[in-house]
Amino acid sequence: MASPSLHPAAREILKENKELFPDEIPKLLPGRGDLDFKIELEPGAQPSAKPPYRLSYAELEEMKKQLKDYMDRGFIRPSTSPFGAPAFFVKKKDGTFRMVIDYRPLNKVTVKDTFPLPRAEELMETLFGKRWFTKLDLRQFFHQLRIAMGDSYKTAFVTRWGTFEWLVMPFGVSNAPPASMRLITLTMRPTLGWCIIVFINDILVYSRTLVQHVKDVKWVLDLLRANNLYVKIKKCKFFTNSTHFLGFVIDAKGIIPKRLKLELIRD
Repeated sequence: MASPSLHPAAREILKENKELFPDEIPKLLPGRGDLDFKIELEPGAQPSAKPPYRLSYAELEEMKKQLKDYMDRGFIRPSTSPFGAPAFFVKKKDGTFRMVIDYRPLNKVTVKDTFPLPRAEELMETLFGKRWFTKLDLRQFFHQLRIAMGDSYKTAFVTRWGTFEWLVMPFGVSNAPPASMRLITLTMRPTLGWCIIVFINDILVYSRTLVQHVKDVKWVLDLLRANNLYVKIKKCKFFTNSTHFLGFVIDAKGIIPKRLKLELIRD
C-alpha cells in the first residue's frame, strides 16, 4: 500500500489505518439514520418508464457483473415499480465502466434539496499560509446513504434482465450532491474550518507545520472510522507541500487556478 516515496509519517499513518483503505468496501448496507435520502415529488407528478437502452455486448457483460455485485451487497433489489429509468455506461479515466441511470424524468419532478454546495474560491481562502496537505477521496461515498423508507420504488431502473430499485442513494438523481454534502459536513464538522475543506467526497487536510499535520490527518481518519467511511487510496495524496484541489494549484507560496498555472508554464 505505502509507496517508497511517501513521507515516513504518512507511511506510519497508513500502516496504522490500513482498514480505512480497502480495495472494496465491506458488503454491508449502511445503517439508517436522520440523513436517509428522501425523494419528494412535486404535487401531481406521475411515474415515468422507458425501455432499456441498446448496449454493446461488452456493456451487457459489464452490466451483468455490476448488477450481481450490487445485489450481493444489498444495494439493489428486484422491483415492480411503475418507474423505470434506462441504464447505460460511461467510461472512467482508469478505463473501467460506471453504470449510469438516466434519471432526467424523475429529476424534473423532484423537489430540489437546497443544502448549499460550497464555492471553490471561498474554500481556497482558508489555505493561505498552509504548508502541508493531504488529499483524501472517499470510496463509493454516494452509496453510504440509505434510501428513505418508502422511496426506493422511485429509483427503479430497467435492464435487459428486469427492473431493479436502489436501497442506497444512486448516481444521477438530482439531490445526490446536496445530500452528500450534508452528510460529509455533519460527519466532519469538528474539523471544518480548523484543518480541512471538503467538497462532497473530496477532503483536503491542511496544516502549517508537519507536527500539526500528523495530528490533523489522524483526527480526520478517526472521524472517518467512527462513521464507517472508506478512502480510495489510488486517488489520495499524502503529506505534500503542493497539491491540486477543485481546479486550483495550492502551495505555501499561494493559490492559483490550474488553467492559469498551465498557461504560465507554457509561456
